Formats: sequence, structure tokens, C-alpha cells
Amino acid sequence: EIVGYGLVLAALTKCAQLPLHFWLPQATGAPVAASALMQSATTVVAGIYVLLRFSFLLESAPGPLRVLILAGSATLLLASLAAATQFHLPRLIAFTTSAVLGLVILGLGFGAWSTATFLLLTHAFVKSLLLLASGVVMTALRGETDLRRMGGLAQRMRWTQGIFGLAALALVGMPPLANFFPIEE
Repeated sequence: EIVGYGLVLAALTKCAQLPLHFWLPQATGAPVAASALMQSATTVVAGIYVLLRFSFLLESAPGPLRVLILAGSATLLLASLAAATQFHLPRLIAFTTSAVLGLVILGLGFGAWSTATFLLLTHAFVKSLLLLASGVVMTALRGETDLRRMGGLAQRMRWTQGIFGLAALALVGMPPLANFFPIEE
């Protein structure tokens, strides 16, 4: 069980989960392409990959699985609430990343290894699309990231609006888009 607790602690740190969740929203100062890579495919996913690779150890250790359930639940709830209060677009997207990864961690805690992996994969594609579309918007607005100053863009950016809307619907699990299938599984 000690090894399991060590793996869980390392994974929670890397995946921006409570109580070590604060680094991801602060890392949003990077260029959009770097944020897309960091939030969808590499940095935050590394901890979950470790948990998946060592799932055979975690299956025999109920204590670390309970920690995953608690941390995933708390992060899912609190990161969702934090995202709802954000006006800074990159931070809002970072908090949604923490919330979805909280759902993945929760699934791992319950032993739903394949469902968590499926959600992780679909989230990577959806989050990349969302971040890159937001980068187009921020570039068109000369670096503006405040949502309160982004009104009236639908006429100028029809394709970007459609892509961003599609990615946002996929992120919340709207059927038949990407995240619907692992969330409903």
C-alpha cells in the first residue's frame, strides 16, 4: 500500500488534482499551442498514465483507491465551480481540464480502467480543438483574454465560432460528440 500511496501522490501532483491543483491555471501564460499540448496530451496526462500502467498494484490496495475517489470527487466539484467564476479564458479552460481529469481520477478510483482511458483519449482531442480555437480568438483580439471584452465576434469569425461551439459541446458530453460515450459508459 505504501507504493500505491506514492503513485497516487505523484499522479495527483502531475494531474493538477486537489490539493495540488493550483499549478495548472497559473501555467496559462504559455503560448496557445504549448497550452494545448500541455493540457491535452502530455503533462497532465502523465500521472494518469502512471496509474494505468500500475493498475495491477492499485487493484490490491484499497487505501490509495479511496484517495483517488476523494481527490477526484473534490477536484471535479471545485474545479467546475472555479471554472464557472472565471473571466480569463485560458484559466477557464485550465479549470475545465482539472475537472475532467478529476472525473478520470474518480473512474480510476472505482476501478473503471478502460472507461477512464477512453475519457482521457477523447478529452485530449476535444481540449486541443478548444484551446486552438480559443487561440484564434485571442489572436484576432490582439491578445485579449477577458471574456467580458469578447462580445460581437460571431459576425467576424463564423468558422471559429462553430468550431469553438462544437468543441464546447463535446467537452460537456453532448450526444453524439466525443466525450458523451465515455461519460455515459
